[in-house]
Amino acid sequence: DWSSDVCSSDLDDDISVPDRFEKEVKYLDDNPNIGVVGGSVIIIDSQNIPKSTSAHMISCPEYLWLDIVFQCPMANSSVMFRKSLTDSFGLKYYDGMFGMEDYRFWIEFSAVANIYNFNETFLKWRDRTNGETARVKIGFAEERKKKFAEIQKMGLDCRGVKLEKDEYELFFNAYCEHKDSFSFDLHSLFLI
Repeated sequence: DWSSDVCSSDLDDDISVPDRFEKEVKYLDDNPNIGVVGGSVIIIDSQNIPKSTSAHMISCPEYLWLDIVFQCPMANSSVMFRKSLTDSFGLKYYDGMFGMEDYRFWIEFSAVANIYNFNETFLKWRDRTNGETARVKIGFAEERKKKFAEIQKMGLDCRGVKLEKDEYELFFNAYCEHKDSFSFDLHSLFLI
């Protein structure tokens, strides 16, 4: 029996919804072709007040297999996965990813197993402006940008996509992590 009450220690961390684990276990039990399952998140502040609505998650494993090359489609704290796959394929988190350890992990995971997202909220994610990810995004912006491109290249390689150097550069400029200010040659991108 899961309680939805918030205790004082919850104010320091994320909050899982009460029936999340039950739903994830059942889905994995019923779908042996799926290796990892997750859900959507709502961002909350330090007082548990929602700062966002639940994001629409891509559920279709075939779409997720492609989408992961452009962004990390898994809300890391909302997932459950088969340990047998991490053991069999040596999947793990790597240091030095500038806050994107999970993105690299899901790229590698998606190369060996199908992934799935429930399109419902599984987690209340605490927004911490002074957290590690925020610190890395600000303090190591250039390094993070390069690492994001490396992870994307790994995703393309895992899917059998081989591009020339100039095509990779065009791809990374068009699909960088923060897409608010970029310019690229649409015709060249179309040809890729």
